[in-house]
Amino acid sequence: MLRIFIVACTLPLWGRAFDDPCNLEEYYSVAGFSKVTWFEANFICNSVGSVLATVRNYDQHQYMLNKVFLHGKVFGKKNFWLGATNLVESTYFWTWLSTGLPMTYAEWGKDEPSSDKTKKDACLVLKGDKFWHSASCEEKHFFICENVCLLNDTSLDQSVFI
Repeated sequence: MLRIFIVACTLPLWGRAFDDPCNLEEYYSVAGFSKVTWFEANFICNSVGSVLATVRNYDQHQYMLNKVFLHGKVFGKKNFWLGATNLVESTYFWTWLSTGLPMTYAEWGKDEPSSDKTKKDACLVLKGDKFWHSASCEEKHFFICENVCLLNDTSLDQSVFI
């Protein structure tokens, strides 16, 4: 718990103050300063008025990749939690935590999601190969938050498939 407190307290040093998350211009904020579990990442994002990143279409995926890998020397091949999980339904159906909606777009890596084959609980990770992978929610990775005020921004949602 102390670790979460320390990480949450350092968020204002992230580049912008989080006094009013709706004044942020950033759609995604990349947290490459501390590895945490998926649950801890969710808590930290929520504590600053954000959610773990939701990616609903190809354009958003590319936008997020540009945001993360633009700083390749810093982030390199690190792994980042995203906001989907199969914990919502006992059928292991992937759902976005931010919206409660099923995942209708995906950029799965080869042989993924492996958790569907093993019938294990899992959370979504963007790996250094730029594809999505299922992983135990207890693993520790960096994470990407999404500005909740921009969550319904139509400029990035033009290609939503339902």
